[in-house]
Amino acid sequence: MPFHYPPAPRGETVDVLHGHRVPDPYRWLEEAEAPATRDWLARQHDLAQAYLERLPGRDAMGALLEASLAHDLVSVPRLRGEVEFFTRRRENDERDSVWRRGPDGTEDCVLDVGGREGAVLEAWDVSPDGHLIAYQVSARGTEWCTLHVRRLVTGEDAQEVAGTRGGPIAWLPDGSGFYYVHCTPRGAALHRRVMLHRLGTAQAMDRAVFTPDRPGSLKVQLYQARWLLVDASPGPGAPNEIQLADLADSSPEAPHWSVVQPAGTAVTTAAVGPDDRLYLRTTHGADRGRLCVAGSATQGPAHWQEIVPEAPDAVLISFALLGQRGAAPEILVSRLRDAAHELVRYPAPSEPARYGDAETLLTATGTIAHLSSPTVPADQVGFSYGDYLTPRAPFSYHRAAGVRGTPRQRRATQRQFRTFYPSVDGTSVPICVIAPRERSGPRPTLLTCYGGFGIAVTPAYDALLHAWVEAGGICAVASVRGGGEYGAAWHRDGRGARKQNSIDDLNRAAEWLIEAGWTSEHGLGLLGASNAGLLAGAALTQRPELYAAAVCVAPLMDMVRYERFGLGGAWTPEYGSAARSEELRWLLSYSPYQRAAQGPGQAYPSTLLLAHENDTRVDPVHARKMCAALQNATTSDRPVLLRMSRDTGHGRRGRSQDHALATDILGFLAHETGLLGRAVRPGGA
Repeated sequence: MPFHYPPAPRGETVDVLHGHRVPDPYRWLEEAEAPATRDWLARQHDLAQAYLERLPGRDAMGALLEASLAHDLVSVPRLRGEVEFFTRRRENDERDSVWRRGPDGTEDCVLDVGGREGAVLEAWDVSPDGHLIAYQVSARGTEWCTLHVRRLVTGEDAQEVAGTRGGPIAWLPDGSGFYYVHCTPRGAALHRRVMLHRLGTAQAMDRAVFTPDRPGSLKVQLYQARWLLVDASPGPGAPNEIQLADLADSSPEAPHWSVVQPAGTAVTTAAVGPDDRLYLRTTHGADRGRLCVAGSATQGPAHWQEIVPEAPDAVLISFALLGQRGAAPEILVSRLRDAAHELVRYPAPSEPARYGDAETLLTATGTIAHLSSPTVPADQVGFSYGDYLTPRAPFSYHRAAGVRGTPRQRRATQRQFRTFYPSVDGTSVPICVIAPRERSGPRPTLLTCYGGFGIAVTPAYDALLHAWVEAGGICAVASVRGGGEYGAAWHRDGRGARKQNSIDDLNRAAEWLIEAGWTSEHGLGLLGASNAGLLAGAALTQRPELYAAAVCVAPLMDMVRYERFGLGGAWTPEYGSAARSEELRWLLSYSPYQRAAQGPGQAYPSTLLLAHENDTRVDPVHARKMCAALQNATTSDRPVLLRMSRDTGHGRRGRSQDHALATDILGFLAHETGLLGRAVRPGGA
C-alpha cells in the first residue's frame, strides 16, 4: 500500500563550494529544536511505531532475541594483589555492575549504578591497594560522565569530577590521586587534557599535566609505578603521538615529557615492561605491524630495535609483557589472520631484546579481546575469547600454567565458515557466513560489515545475528576495505579518496551472495551502524535493486556537512573535508544524502533509519535529512521509516533499550525480506 508520509517541504538552499552547486533542500531539519522539526519528528515517530508494532512475526523475533541473550556477561578480571575485580551483567540485569572475588573464591558486588535513572557505567578502575574505585557514569546516552570515587569499605562516594567521557583512569601508586582525561566541547570536536586529581581536593584544584596540540582522542596510563605514558590521536585509526614521563625524575603535578613518537608518524601503541624498557607495536615501516623496543624515550622510530618482525600473512594487533621486575619480559601477541585472531607466545630471552620463535597458544578461529600489558610486574594476564557461535568468556594466561578458561557452550544449531569473494577491481575480500546447520539457501539473508577507521571485523557473538539464524535466516559479515583486517594498507584502500572501494566491496558481497545461491535480491537485507550505516546508505542509493531492505543505525549520511555535527570534526583523517576542493569531490561522489536529495526517480528498498536522540557522536540530523530525502525520492511502495530512540546515545545502553532496538530491527528485516510474516513481493514492488 502507498505510504502517506509527513510533509517535508523542499527548501531552496544551495551552497556553492569550490565551484560546485550543492543543493540542500532539507537544511531546515538541522534545527533540532525548531517547532517545524519537532512536529515533523513527532509524526515520523508515530508512523514508524504504528508500522513496526504491527509487524507479523515481530514478537516471535523478540522471543528469539531474548533466548539469544540468555547468558551472563563477565569481563576480564583486574587483579589487585590477590583480589579480582570484574563487571558482570546477569541474564536479567539491566546494566553492568562491578564485583569483587577474594582469594577464597567468595564474591560480592561493590558497585551497582542501576538505581540511578538512565545511568550507564562507562569506565572504572580500582586503586592499587584495592580500597577505592574511581568510576564514570553517564546519563541518558549522552556519554558525558561524572567521575565518582567510592570507598569500598563503607560503600560511600567521596568525590565527584565532571567533564569526562569514559576515558582511562591512572591511579598514583600510593592511591592519593589519579590522572584522568577531561573533555571540553568546541564545535564538532572535543578538546581533551590529562588532569591530575588529588583526593580530598575540589576539581577546581586539578592540575593539567598534558594538553595535545589539536583535538582528538587521548589516553593516559601509568606503568611500573613511575612511567606516565600519553597517547594522543587526531581521530580513530589515525597516526598518533606518544609521550613519556618518568615520575622518578619529576613530580606528578609537573611531569617532564619526552616525545617517543611525533604526531603523524604511524599508528603505534606502547607499554613499559617490568624491565623498565619501552615496547611499541607500530605500523612504522610495517603495514601489518611489528613489535619494537626503544633504547630510551628520546630515541625516535628510526632507532627502535625490532624484536617481532612484520608477518607476511598476519596483522599484529596487541601485546602483553609478563615477568618480574628487572627481567626481560615474556611476550604474548594477538595476531589477526584472515579476519580471525590467534594468540602466540615469545618466551623471555636469555639476552635482552633477542626473542626467538613463537609458540602458538590459540589458533585463528575467533576473537581475542582485552589483551594488554599489566601496569605492574605480573606473571599472568587476562583476555576474552569467543566467536559467532560462542558468547565471549574470560580467559587468562599464566606463565607457569599456560592458558586457563572455559569456553561457553557453542550454539549447536548453527554453523559458520569463512570464504572469499572478488570485489569490483579483483581484490579478494573475506566474508563469514553463519547459517542454520541443517538448512541450505536460498534463504532470507542479513548482510553487514564495518569498513572504517582501521577497525577489523572479527568473529564475535551477536545476539541479533544469532536470533536471525535461529529463525531460519542466513547472516553474512563482509570484511570490506577500510577496516584493519589486513593492516594499514587495507585501511588506506577504504578511506579518503578510496572510500568508494568500501561501498563497492559491500555491493559486490551482495552480488556474490545472490550468485552463490545463498539468497536472492528479494530476500537480502542490509544492516549497518555508525560508519557502516554510511556504507549501507551509500550502497542502497547506488545499487537499490540489490536489496529488499536496509537498516541504517546512527548513520552518517550528509558527508558534505558532517564535520559540523557531533564529533565529525575528528573524522576528517578518515573521510576528508569539504573545506578542501579535492576532498569535497570525494565526498560528493558517494554521499548518500546528496544522491537521494536529487529528487524522485528511483525505487528504493524498504528502509529503516534509526537514530538516538542523545547521540553526541553521530548527530541524529543525518537520519532526519536522509529520511526526508528518501521519502520524497522513492518511487516504490516500500516503506521509508525513521525510528528515534529517546534517552539513548551512540554507546552503551541498558538491556531493555538494546532489546527494544534489536527487536524492531529484526522484525522489520524479517518482514521485508520474507523471513517471517509475509510472502516476498517480487521486483521490490
